Amino acid sequence: MKMKQIVGALALLSLVVLPFIATSSPDPVPPMPEDSLDEALASLGYMIIPMRKTAMNEYELEAVINGDKKITLEVSLQSTTTILDSETLDELGLEYDETGQEFRIGGDEEDLMVVRTDSMTIGNGRIGPEELFVIEFDDFDALEDSRVGGILGREFLVKYGAIMDFAENKLYIKTN
Repeated sequence: MKMKQIVGALALLSLVVLPFIATSSPDPVPPMPEDSLDEALASLGYMIIPMRKTAMNEYELEAVINGDKKITLEVSLQSTTTILDSETLDELGLEYDETGQEFRIGGDEEDLMVVRTDSMTIGNGRIGPEELFVIEFDDFDALEDSRVGGILGREFLVKYGAIMDFAENKLYIKTN
């Protein structure tokens, strides 16, 4: 009988005491300064690049090729490679060459071309020279309505250790 009383008392005690222990408020976490991520990543050699969020929840950024050729790029985790639109490059006066390879998206297939840049400036950082693929976006159903001059693909994002901050619309890349 004594054992039942002890077990009962412990059960009652746990019902009374545990809720207070479980709900006691922990020490408040001090607020982080708004720019602490920027500062931390900058100290590691990352550049901060502003992005724009589109109505379709896609992200775009501005780049400059060879010092004065402005181009809008969509940041894409779906595209394995960076691809520029041949019509945009024609408008910018940039030359590109045939590769002899084909490029496929879905059932569409077209010639793959390449442009060799002296430099590309993204945000306030300069990278390059770069060799980037070129296709005619209008030849592909998936890209024909695209309003950007190119797609910044995964290989670029991985090469430069990209970190994307979707809440703040920022892309961080490390160029060195």
